[in-house]
Amino acid sequence: MTGQSRDFWKREKGEAGIILLLFLVLSVLLTVSVSAQIEMPPFVIPETGEPVAITNINTTQPALIKVEIPEISVRSLEINVKENVSNVVINVTRIPRKPPDIIQNLTGPVYQYINITHENITDQDVENITISFDVNQSWVAQNNVNKSRVFLSRYTTQWDKLPTRLVNETAERIYYVAVSPGLSIFAVFGEYFAHMANQTCIPMDRRCYGDILQECNYYGTQWVSREVCQYGCFDIGCSAEPGSPEANWWLVITVIVVIILILTGLLYYFEGKRKRKTKELAVSERLR
Repeated sequence: MTGQSRDFWKREKGEAGIILLLFLVLSVLLTVSVSAQIEMPPFVIPETGEPVAITNINTTQPALIKVEIPEISVRSLEINVKENVSNVVINVTRIPRKPPDIIQNLTGPVYQYINITHENITDQDVENITISFDVNQSWVAQNNVNKSRVFLSRYTTQWDKLPTRLVNETAERIYYVAVSPGLSIFAVFGEYFAHMANQTCIPMDRRCYGDILQECNYYGTQWVSREVCQYGCFDIGCSAEPGSPEANWWLVITVIVVIILILTGLLYYFEGKRKRKTKELAVSERLR
């Protein structure tokens, strides 16, 4: 092999090393990007009622806990934190009646009392907790409860009615979502149905008015603007903004496609260059 050939193959090896290094860097970036967007699988409190242990909850990824205990109204918890927390233990149990140390009564019939116990997480750690729950249609009918006036209430030093929204219903059950600033004792209760002559909407119902998210007020008399949706209003909420899990999936796909195109282009370029050099060297060797 001539000196020219040796120099050529040294250059080829150097370029191959650069391609490999670039590929590794892009792979790491892709891995980080994808791992940041993929949601954690839910934790589960099983039908047998064992508490769930969560090693870490960080500020970028909420912890979703599914509750599979049929006799408990709560179906899931989604915990968002302000500060990273570790070794969290959560359990959900039903309380058969109002605890004797709670004197204050609620303003309507109670469907269920629930205790959500917690370890290694405080209200100061919590950004918010989304709690999904449901009630029987039969309970609503038997107690003359307005299904749009069913709430989750939290007890600390008093009962605080939480923002609660009806999200779905079937022939047998009605499904709700509430947002709480922490965990403690809760009650699912309803307010009695009362027709209002000037009622124009269902209390706490939501709608899109252009790009504005509106909510029916407490008395059902008017729609109140709650939020201007920067990325558009859809159904009963603002469309996903960049940075949310829904939007980031498109970012992940775009990153993957771009990386594939870059690598394909680089491989095509260097392969073409290698073939040309090989051909030139072959011609050069024959001329010698």
